[in-house]
Amino acid sequence: MRNNIALIIATTLVLLVILKTSNGKVFTRCELKKALEKNKVNRSFIAHWVCLAESESGRNSSMLKRKTLYEMYGMFQIQSNEWCGRNGVIGGNCWTRCDNFLDDKLDDDIACAMKVFDKYGFKNWQGWEAKCKQQNLPNLSNC
Repeated sequence: MRNNIALIIATTLVLLVILKTSNGKVFTRCELKKALEKNKVNRSFIAHWVCLAESESGRNSSMLKRKTLYEMYGMFQIQSNEWCGRNGVIGGNCWTRCDNFLDDKLDDDIACAMKVFDKYGFKNWQGWEAKCKQQNLPNLSNC
């Protein structure tokens, strides 16, 4: 009985520390539009970027998905195998740590996502292909 209580307390403390150190955020469409505009994303593509973020991460900046050979990080699900360094190491084509894409500061995420786009276009993201390509895009006119 005593061990169970100690285990529950220890687990609760660990969870609180994890939640406290998580700086991610689920952005609204308008917040994301504003961040994209601030980072000089071509206005004609902003609805595509918002749709991409919705389909890949639910606009959640702390989204992390693990695949067999790599992980996908942040709002735009940037792949670790090509674009960033894992385990606290700076690396990849964006020359940054993958963990940097898990906070609520989107400037570095957008800069790296634009590099991915410049190399592969939106077709790099399966969520965009399935839910945004030749589909109705989010209405951002109220932002």
